[in-house]
Amino acid sequence: MTPHSEITPHSFDDVQVVADHLIAGRSVIINLQEVDAQLSRRIIDFASGVCYGLGGSVEKVASKIYRITPPITPPEAHQMALLK
Repeated sequence: MTPHSEITPHSFDDVQVVADHLIAGRSVIINLQEVDAQLSRRIIDFASGVCYGLGGSVEKVASKIYRITPPITPPEAHQMALLK
C-alpha cells in the first residue's frame, strides 16, 4: 500500500508540496474546506495537471476533499493481480 500525506493548503504556494509527494510515489489527500472557491479551483487544476502528467488519478472523496494518487508501480500492480 502506498503511503499518503494529508495537506490543507492555505495559499497557492502550498500546492508544490502536492507535486513533490506525487513524484515521490505518495498519495495525497487535499482538504480544501478552508480555502475559497477560486483558490480551490486553481489548486485542483494544478494538482490534476501534475497527476495527469505522471499517469495517476484524482478522486473526490467528500465535499472539497480529494485523493490524488500516483500511478501504480510495477510491484504494486503485481500485488493487485494476486488479490484478484
